[in-house]
Amino acid sequence: GNEEELGRALRDAPDVFVTTKVAHPNNDRGEWWTLAPWVSDASLDATEGVLQAVRDARARLDRPVSLVLLHWPGPFGNRDAVLGEQKRWDMWRGLMAARREGLCDSIGVASFTQTHLEQLIARAPEVLPAVNQAEVHPRNANVDLVEFCQQKGIVVCAWSPLGLGAKMNLFEDPTLLAIAQRHGVSPAAVALRWLAQRNIIPLPRTVRPSRMRENLDVVLTPKFRLSDDEMADIYAMDEGRTVFPGARPDDIA
Repeated sequence: GNEEELGRALRDAPDVFVTTKVAHPNNDRGEWWTLAPWVSDASLDATEGVLQAVRDARARLDRPVSLVLLHWPGPFGNRDAVLGEQKRWDMWRGLMAARREGLCDSIGVASFTQTHLEQLIARAPEVLPAVNQAEVHPRNANVDLVEFCQQKGIVVCAWSPLGLGAKMNLFEDPTLLAIAQRHGVSPAAVALRWLAQRNIIPLPRTVRPSRMRENLDVVLTPKFRLSDDEMADIYAMDEGRTVFPGARPDDIA
């Protein structure tokens, strides 16, 4: 991770909202599909594993943490529903303990399906996830999940809001191109505006300062709005496609 570098860079910026994750789908050999052992091993304490992971992240950042997310709902390909639900609950207990300990201000999840969330809410209705970071972009509108989260007061953040660009061919899509030309903006700006008007926080990635400014402007100080027809046209692009076909949250019991 980059927590140490981020902490140093933001040492004099205490007002910056900092989010980090635990239960990462990777390990020190770069095998991104391998979760921390306590996520998948029924004999290991996932509650203590998460709590210690948050303590370690807080120490590396050396600054207050605004939000901590569970990175993944369980072992890839897990079909054991009992193990999956218990592990998610144990990990959530770890995050609740971290918040009580003052290690973070808010807690949430990432890539949780509606079923995963319903199970969690049934066990702890008084402590809902503040955020669910999910895959949402024009090729995967994720309508049902977004509506469920918003009805429960869970903020939806869209990771890969541009569908990795070329991978989903969004920037060459005739629907986005036509709307972009109409408003004098880029196809990326149209996709981000579509998300913002759905009350979804997009999380685009770029190393270019000009793109960063454009992305912020589209969400926070937009110079254009999409009409209802334009919103519907983009919804019609939905194919249920995911940028990582081999790692679908729906495949995790």
